[in-house]
Amino acid sequence: MSCQKRRRMSEKYSRTEASIPTQVLKEGEDDSSLATTAKIRLTLQEESLISTILNAIDYLQKGKIDGYAARPVVVRIAGGWVRDKLLNRSTHDVDIVIDCLSGVDFAKILQTYLKQTVPNEVKRIGVIAANPNQSKHLETATMVVK
Repeated sequence: MSCQKRRRMSEKYSRTEASIPTQVLKEGEDDSSLATTAKIRLTLQEESLISTILNAIDYLQKGKIDGYAARPVVVRIAGGWVRDKLLNRSTHDVDIVIDCLSGVDFAKILQTYLKQTVPNEVKRIGVIAANPNQSKHLETATMVVK
C-alpha cells in the first residue's frame, strides 16, 4: 500500500466510525452476490492508536527510522478486537499483523517513532518467544501504547 493510499486510509478512519467490508457466503454462492458493510465505532483511544501506527509507518517509509530501510508496510488489525467490535463489545487488546516485518521489529519502529515525537509515551517492549512445541510458531511482541 502506497504512502498516499495509507494517508487516505488514515483520513478515512480518523473518525469515530469505520466501515469494514464483510461477506458471508453459503456453499455454492457466487461472492459477488453478498456484499455487505459492517460498521465499527472507534473509541478516542483506538482512533489515536491507529493514527500512531499509521504515522510510524509513514516515518519508516520516509527513511526516518535509523536501522530500518524505507519500505512499504501493510498493517492489519486482527483477532478478538475485530470480533468484539463487530459485536459492540468493549475491548482493550488490539492485535496487529504486519506483512513484511517481525512483530519485534515493528514494535521497535513504533517505539523509535514515539521517542522522536512523544518522548514521555515510550514504553517497554515485551517479547514472547516462538515455541513450536506449544503450537506457537511466531515470535510475538507486546507493547502498551497510551
